[in-house]
Amino acid sequence: MNEFTVRRRVPPEPVAYIAVKAITIKDWSYMITSLAIIVVLWFLGGFFLGILKGWRWVIRGGGF
Repeated sequence: MNEFTVRRRVPPEPVAYIAVKAITIKDWSYMITSLAIIVVLWFLGGFFLGILKGWRWVIRGGGF
């Protein structure tokens, strides 16, 4: 029971999942769209944090 609860508490890794799935599927269009979504989310997150905390956060990409 303890091992089960510990394993369930581990958070999922969507970025790693997308990367592994793109590599295993070997579909270039899927991998390009996945990378584009990650880059866009990274930029939007950095831009939003940049408005809140200063423009240097935009250059750093939000510092996630």
